[in-house]
Amino acid sequence: MRDLLTINHTPSCLTVVSASDGAFLWQNPASTAYFGAHGNLNTNTSGLTTTQGSAASTFGSKLDFIELLFYNDEAGRVSMLASVQRGSVHRSQVAILHPQLRLMMRLEEGAEVHHDVQITLSKDPVTMEEALVVAQVDLLSR
Repeated sequence: MRDLLTINHTPSCLTVVSASDGAFLWQNPASTAYFGAHGNLNTNTSGLTTTQGSAASTFGSKLDFIELLFYNDEAGRVSMLASVQRGSVHRSQVAILHPQLRLMMRLEEGAEVHHDVQITLSKDPVTMEEALVVAQVDLLSR
């Protein structure tokens, strides 16, 4: 129970995505506040959109979060995948550049945003498939 309490109240964005296609599997409240509700969390079936879910509704629930995060940095993405496959924690700083990701975060045009990102490989306890746990902190808000 304390684990859940801690995860729900940490200011870091914690996002679990499918290792195979980058689809959102789970988000803590900080991740939902930053990126909107995606995947199983975006279960709005009424046809109405909310501020938090509007980007998810626009782009669908099968976004490749890793592709969005490592936009214009193919070498960084390849390095991250190699690192986590070896069992290491990948840590890097990424600039938030992808137009979809910037829209999801409701960033103003020209706003510069950089995140300290840590990614580990794990197994999703629901599907038992490989998953990436992405922890990130906005470097400019420190």
